[in-house]
Amino acid sequence: MRSKNKKPFYWDLGLNKFLTQREVVKLKTCLKQRLDSDRSNRLNWVEWFFIELGLNSGMRVSELANVRCGDIHIRDELSFIHVRRGKGGKSRQIVINKAFCDNYKEFIDWKLKTGEKVGIDDYLLYSPKSKNGYSARGLEYAFKRCVSMAKIDTNHCPHHLRHTHASLLLISSQQNELAVQKQLGHSSSKTTKIYTHLFSHVINNAVE
Repeated sequence: MRSKNKKPFYWDLGLNKFLTQREVVKLKTCLKQRLDSDRSNRLNWVEWFFIELGLNSGMRVSELANVRCGDIHIRDELSFIHVRRGKGGKSRQIVINKAFCDNYKEFIDWKLKTGEKVGIDDYLLYSPKSKNGYSARGLEYAFKRCVSMAKIDTNHCPHHLRHTHASLLLISSQQNELAVQKQLGHSSSKTTKIYTHLFSHVINNAVE
């Protein structure tokens, strides 16, 4: 039985949990330049695509680790990522844009050229070391390495890619809470409203 004196849940979502527009640009530019400087380096490819995937999908770290090659569907009318098992075991679809689809095609082409499997159930972010998909912890280490190289705030964590995606989606959709809720897989609209309530105080500043 819940205590009557139990304090209500409060989610502290502040500016430090978003990447600024300048940080996003620095991060993306750094990783793309590193990739272009040595396209034979496997780590360059994986970390570049991992960051692009996180920023463009808003997936949780566990979802990023579990995405398979067959989960990304590119179609003329609508392209999307199918999350097989999100939080609470729920599935959902995440709409993706053409620019990300182009990055995905480039990444898959690289995987094919290097002999990596790209079957429906093969991990998109594959780790030869474990002969499996990257673990959530492995992606956290990769993220820390990426932000350090880009010389942005190293206090950021992979989940901040999700917050950043949500803030940009709110702006582009003119604060369409339902669209954001579906994209992020929030079970309750109350969680999505936290972003909206902070829109003028946090999100505007985060993308200036």
